[in-house]
Amino acid sequence: MNAGFLAELQNKKKGGPPQKMGPPAGLMAALQSRQAPPQAGAKTPAAATNGGASKKTGDKPVKKKSFVEEPFEYHPATKETADDEDSDASNGFFLLVSEGESSDDFLPRVNAETKTDNGIDSTNVLIEVPLAPLIYRACDFTFEKAVRNKIPVNVNHCVRKLGILRALQRERIAFNALLESRLEASDPMEEEELNKTRFLELLSNGGVARKVVEILLKEIAKAIDDNKKADGSKTTAKVAIDGLDDCLEAIENACPELKVARNEIETTQSVSFYPGLGELFCPGSKLVCYPDGMEGSPLGCSCVQSWYSEDFNQATGKTKRRFVLVIEFIVSVGDELVFVAMTGTYQ
Repeated sequence: MNAGFLAELQNKKKGGPPQKMGPPAGLMAALQSRQAPPQAGAKTPAAATNGGASKKTGDKPVKKKSFVEEPFEYHPATKETADDEDSDASNGFFLLVSEGESSDDFLPRVNAETKTDNGIDSTNVLIEVPLAPLIYRACDFTFEKAVRNKIPVNVNHCVRKLGILRALQRERIAFNALLESRLEASDPMEEEELNKTRFLELLSNGGVARKVVEILLKEIAKAIDDNKKADGSKTTAKVAIDGLDDCLEAIENACPELKVARNEIETTQSVSFYPGLGELFCPGSKLVCYPDGMEGSPLGCSCVQSWYSEDFNQATGKTKRRFVLVIEFIVSVGDELVFVAMTGTYQ
């Protein structure tokens, strides 16, 4: 091996591991008094305020309640990590798994509630999807290993994948609206159609789509049969992701840099790479692009999801961050209109 190259590597090793990229220096100190806006329709989670009360095994914090009782538990940053703005834990972390839980515990389940008014039954069926598989997979963890080791997820890691979590929230709302209209029309949804919806595609990334489809096929058929009864009874069905809205609100509250980025975009018409691009290209954002072959004609499209990825180069000791944007648009193909999805990377 070249002696000069070996000496350079040894000097890098002496200097300690490379620092990860984080928010601009001094930003947290300047924004201590600011409060990020809550997510629309979300309630303040009790889990987001009790992180310091969690019991500990040695130095490792342990989530107190199961995911059924509490989908996540937020722990604020310690004084050391809060002061170290380059630390990935500078904004705290989430616990998703409690003692005694395994990957087999995190399965979609049905929660049905029936009310009777003037002799007429009204049943609300809620298909509840656990949050942990979706967050772990979105943040690039192997789910089974993460549950077994009860790995905490840093808020800053969630910020880098915030476009994926927001897409889940948005597509869940759209899917429930579709499901409601189909039940009102007594028009069942087949397995192939369910799997083509954007919401189920996102759930498949978390490894829970198959079970959700099985439940939906059963509950949709049952609801349509119930709604056809002459007694006037009615059954509705919706899909929920336990704790997702509260988790998004907790991320907003723990990371004031997000609000700063939105204010920068609004007031200065400029955008920072991180986390600004993630706030500019939120899921559902309407965009205009000028693709090749269109002779300069603009094409309207919308943002599907976005995220940041990081690659660490051991040779140079540097971390390279990229922003990935997924958009879709409608084009005419023969006598049909079809959706086309495209992915672009910025760095």
